[in-house]
Amino acid sequence: MTTQLTASGVLSDRALITAFAETPRHVFARRAGGTAASAPVSSAYSDRVIPTRYVDTFDGALTVTSSLSQPTVVAIMLELLHLRGGENVLEIGTGLGYNAALLCHRLGDQNVTSVDIDPHLVDAARECLTEIDHHPTLAAVDGEAGYPARAPFDRILATCALDHVPRPWLGQLREDARVVLPLTYGGLLMVLRFSAGVLSGRARDEGVYFMRMRHSADEPGTPSSEPQGEYRHRTIDIDQYEVTSEEFTPWLELSLPDVRALSFGAEVRLGTETGHARITDDAHGTVVEEWGTPFFDEVVEAWHAWREAGRPRRDRFGLSVTETEQWAWVDEPDSDHRWPLTDDSPLLPAGTNLPSHR
Repeated sequence: MTTQLTASGVLSDRALITAFAETPRHVFARRAGGTAASAPVSSAYSDRVIPTRYVDTFDGALTVTSSLSQPTVVAIMLELLHLRGGENVLEIGTGLGYNAALLCHRLGDQNVTSVDIDPHLVDAARECLTEIDHHPTLAAVDGEAGYPARAPFDRILATCALDHVPRPWLGQLREDARVVLPLTYGGLLMVLRFSAGVLSGRARDEGVYFMRMRHSADEPGTPSSEPQGEYRHRTIDIDQYEVTSEEFTPWLELSLPDVRALSFGAEVRLGTETGHARITDDAHGTVVEEWGTPFFDEVVEAWHAWREAGRPRRDRFGLSVTETEQWAWVDEPDSDHRWPLTDDSPLLPAGTNLPSHR
């Protein structure tokens, strides 16, 4: 696995290469599903996501709430931290602890703090990490608050998707700190730097898709459901493939934050809490089917605005955060194309006491 990651170019830091080579992923993979059952070693070292925890949704379906991320994505995000040795790192989203183990190998246990909302996962992560003789600081707390008792941090790594940067994090960053996090908006992977009280940076070319940050250990994900409500059908003159492309999705979801791309088997639909739209092509053009509250006209407006802005790719998007406001932007923070993001949480400075345990 490590050889493949190195050959593909996603791993280049020699200390991280050693960490990947010497950290047994199967120790964490065999806890998939919340048990200590054995899993084939070969599957543990394949370049794929392994679901590790599920909850029941209200309709009886199982929803994945935690997983071992694809090794390629893990490597990309750890490389983006630009670790040099000795940095104090906070990870948001412990899961079963594989990321924390890699960080411990690279930086030493004393420099790694990892938090997760789910105490069962934290307990399982502690067992896995202890088995391979790593003992970072672990805590079952809401990552929204950061972890002020171990601040200030040189790096923060989020392994869950966020729709904003929690304000408490700003009070826990050292000058010139680096933050790597995935946004919910089209899977934007942000690399941010903290300087003079402002956290700002740009997205990467890669799109990464993580489960949303949860604020309750048993909070279910959005269940799949069949579209309900009044049915409408029409043909419109747009590019179906651009509307559903990874290039357009960040602009779409920043412009219309209630809209999300939903996957139903081989189909791709767009949806809100009260409406659904399915997009297909036929001999006459792009066919749009809608149910419930109509919203697709707004999607078309956003698509035209994106085209007029030059079809900006992922690496043209950025994010800036201050103590009083935060916003996403295209090209520059003062661009004409920017979207305010909301965070009403209080600023928690370093030294604030929160529940913790090793």
